[in-house]
Amino acid sequence: MDLVRGEYITFVDSDDQIGTSTTYEENMAIFKKDARIDVVQYPIYAISADNRVNKSIPTSQYVEGERNLFLSWYQGNPIRGYVWDKIFKKNIFDTIRFPKGMQLAEDAYCIVDFVKVVKYLFISELGYYNYFYRDNAATIQFSAEKCTDLFLCKYRHFRFLSTLSSVDKECSHYFFYVYKDFLNTRIAVHKEGRFVDSLEFMKEHMPQWKFVRNESIKNRIWYILFSILGIRNSSSLYVNVVLLRLRVRRLFVKE
Repeated sequence: MDLVRGEYITFVDSDDQIGTSTTYEENMAIFKKDARIDVVQYPIYAISADNRVNKSIPTSQYVEGERNLFLSWYQGNPIRGYVWDKIFKKNIFDTIRFPKGMQLAEDAYCIVDFVKVVKYLFISELGYYNYFYRDNAATIQFSAEKCTDLFLCKYRHFRFLSTLSSVDKECSHYFFYVYKDFLNTRIAVHKEGRFVDSLEFMKEHMPQWKFVRNESIKNRIWYILFSILGIRNSSSLYVNVVLLRLRVRRLFVKE
């Protein structure tokens, strides 16, 4: 990143490709029409192994301001969490670097940083990026490290979301979304101490029942368990039961 000398920057995964030869030309013209724009997002064509194409083309629109940008970005609608379907002004990365060591979601992890420096983002319907689904893709192959990366990314989003005003409904829904990843990570990593602070933060920012009652039955049951046992005891109980079941299953497989 430090070697970049141009005015704009974009990203392309090694196994993907830009869909048309005019994609950049068409979208670069948008910057020239409106100097306020810091980022342009363009469509994605997701291509499966059997060549089926799923087109993601949100309606053209401006998104501006830290709050609106984050609420439109952190769950990927309409701003997707990737960097490789976007063109950035280079100065956006003057103070932003992807975290070292992350194997997954390192671009989405930086959404919190992006919304602090991006003023205007334009969603374009011009051109497209070809994203190829592959059986050996990093997002498909499981590892404890990737599970941890995904949780840390979503947890960072949750912390930032919690600082915004009038987002109780969004916080309630995302709380359970993040909590599910917390449980998966605890099961995969087997180290409770590493996640004590994150669980404590979630305990302090647990949603109110008036927002939880509109959640799924499963989430409402979790909330009732939290009320009876506390979030830490509920988590430990669930993780230990799952780990015990996995050990028993492995014993039967060996036999």
